[in-house]
Formats: sequence, C-alpha cells, structure tokens
Amino acid sequence: MNKHLFNRLYFLLVTSDDEISEKEIVLWKKIAELNKFNDDIHQQLNSLKATDRVQMRKSCVEELKHTSKEQQINLMALLCVMANADGFMHKAEWELIYSIYHKELKLNQLEILETQLQLKKTLLSA
Repeated sequence: MNKHLFNRLYFLLVTSDDEISEKEIVLWKKIAELNKFNDDIHQQLNSLKATDRVQMRKSCVEELKHTSKEQQINLMALLCVMANADGFMHKAEWELIYSIYHKELKLNQLEILETQLQLKKTLLSA
C-alpha cells in the first residue's frame, strides 16, 4: 500500500467532519502497524494541515486513477472502515468517499462492501 496516498486520504477523511476521534486514530495505528508504516500519526496530521485540501483531494484522485482497481477498492474500503470507527459515518465523510469511488473512479459499491467486511475482520483481530 502506498503510505503517502493512504495518509493523505486518511487526513481528508478525518478532517472532513472537523472532528478527529480517538477511535479513528487507534484504527490508523492498527492499519499502519499491519502495513509496517513507522510514521507518527500526529506528525502526519500536523504536516498535512498546511496543505490545500481541495488540491490534496485532486492529487489523491489522480494518483488513485494510476493504481490498480484492487488497490482502489482496498483504499476505499479502508476509508469506509475508518469513517465508521467512531460508530457513525458523518455525512461529510460519506460524501468524500462516495464522490471518489463512484464519481471519480467508477467503482462497484458491492466490491467495496465485500472488501470492507474482510478488512474489518482483519483489523478487529489485530
């Protein structure tokens, strides 16, 4: 997994509702550990704060378009899992995820849901 793309997508997601929950941070740490990222989440968030979010979203979408369909589905499913980490997917989080996977990447929702369920099981057992 491309950790830089993942971190930027994570940042866009967790800041979309203007509230970063502790559960979202815990989940990021689990994902980072499973993928052997050695980054500090707070350092990552702080380093991205100064970046223009609109431009970041555009660059993430362009980068996603150049990754495999499997990787696109995996990243979108991870975003769904993270958006639900605090027990509730905020409307702004859903709008971000939906606009990327449906409007930009034209991915199948069922494939994302299936991957999401697999990822959830993996992350819960980690």
